[in-house]
Amino acid sequence: MALGLLAPYTPFLSGGDYAPARVNEHGDERGKFYRYTGLLPGLRKGFDEAFPDHWWAVRARAVRLGEMQPHIKPGQAEGMLVAPMVRGNGVVAAWMNIGLSGFYAGPEVHIVDAIGLSDPLLARLPARFDPEAGAGHFGRIVPEGYLATLISGEDRFADRRLGAYYAALLEVVRGDLLSRSRLLAIWAFNTGAYDDLLDWPFYRHPSPLTLALSDARMEPLNPANHIRVAAAYFKRGDDQRAIDALNEAISTNPSSFFNFAMIGQMLDAHRQHFAAVGDSARLQLVRETAAVLRSRLEWRGAP
Repeated sequence: MALGLLAPYTPFLSGGDYAPARVNEHGDERGKFYRYTGLLPGLRKGFDEAFPDHWWAVRARAVRLGEMQPHIKPGQAEGMLVAPMVRGNGVVAAWMNIGLSGFYAGPEVHIVDAIGLSDPLLARLPARFDPEAGAGHFGRIVPEGYLATLISGEDRFADRRLGAYYAALLEVVRGDLLSRSRLLAIWAFNTGAYDDLLDWPFYRHPSPLTLALSDARMEPLNPANHIRVAAAYFKRGDDQRAIDALNEAISTNPSSFFNFAMIGQMLDAHRQHFAAVGDSARLQLVRETAAVLRSRLEWRGAP
């Protein structure tokens, strides 16, 4: 105990406002969360005040009470996907901070975390290559149709081979504990029988478009994700899908001038590129899209 008291930032000598987020080159997890979860801050709260009061706990309590779009502050939703399941009373939530959120959301909320810590499918997909990823926090691509499958209870995978892989995996994670079919499926997974159903290069080294689409599935109300999708489609020459993504970005927050400004900047960059390479058809398309954007801004009374 004496040695512990001599350590820097020892809990015995720190108060309720302890919050150094970083000590030297190492992150201080206690410093990040103590103000929201610690004993001393908790003792300062009134009996009618919810604690812990970290956002991850706050949003989880809100969803548990039936709020499908928790608001960080009035008028600003978080943006992550939260949707009721078609069957039963369950909810699918796309959250990556599953500790506090999972505890306070309760057993009816199925959390999909894109780093695969608890999700049986994503944990088995190849982690995307990212040299800057934190220890144990390796991002995955959320496959097209996976969230829809969880919400609907039906196979909605765009990749039929991945759908077959998931069907076999469900036998392992949800089948009768000692059933013959479950034990055989466990053996098959452990001997690599289903490995060929996974497209390893696709998930390990995703393209910018694949990564942007994955982020948009997890966080559909964040316009920046749809703008990234649009930029990737423009780069591929798929102009119509790019325009669709821009319209989706606008629809997430049609009253946000900043939203329109980001889209305008992206369109201007592509306008300059198409002009430089002499692509008159695509240049005209971008000009028409910008004109529509301008009219929508004027309709909303923006300068």
